[in-house]
Amino acid sequence: MFTSKTHLEARIRELEQKLEEVSEKADRRLSEIIARYEENPNRRVRLLLNSVAEDLQQDLVIAIERVEQAGLVAGKIQEQAAVEGAEQQRFFAKLDTRYLAKATGYVAIYFDGGSTDIVNLLVGPTPQPDLSIGELNTRNDINSYVGGVVRRGEYWMAKSKKQSEGVKVVFTPFL
Repeated sequence: MFTSKTHLEARIRELEQKLEEVSEKADRRLSEIIARYEENPNRRVRLLLNSVAEDLQQDLVIAIERVEQAGLVAGKIQEQAAVEGAEQQRFFAKLDTRYLAKATGYVAIYFDGGSTDIVNLLVGPTPQPDLSIGELNTRNDINSYVGGVVRRGEYWMAKSKKQSEGVKVVFTPFL
């Protein structure tokens, strides 16, 4: 790369001289900028206010875009809710009665007092749901609550061993 020590020393001096020239140029430019702002404080304030205004404008544009996106999402949710029948009200269901979910929702089965019972939450695509997705068993002090999601179009039933009046079943549609 370098043929001799002298050649290397010459290159170092050359680079040091260029560094000094660049430093002097940067110092002059910085002095000019400082002098310009010191001469006219009003200009400094205007530049600062313009900078702040530009930042605020960008933030405002972003906020407006987010609000517009939220409005679109809310509209889609309302459309989906109307399609899925979300106006359907929460209702208390009866044990051993088959239901067809008109909307996706949540079935809660809980012990409310009285005689004990074992209740299975059954779901399925046919009028005779046979897939148990949970069991309430009030006889052993555990699992005195069971709940599960039922999809729109699925059949469901709270299948009881004894039809106890102490067990309540509630269907709550989503949205």
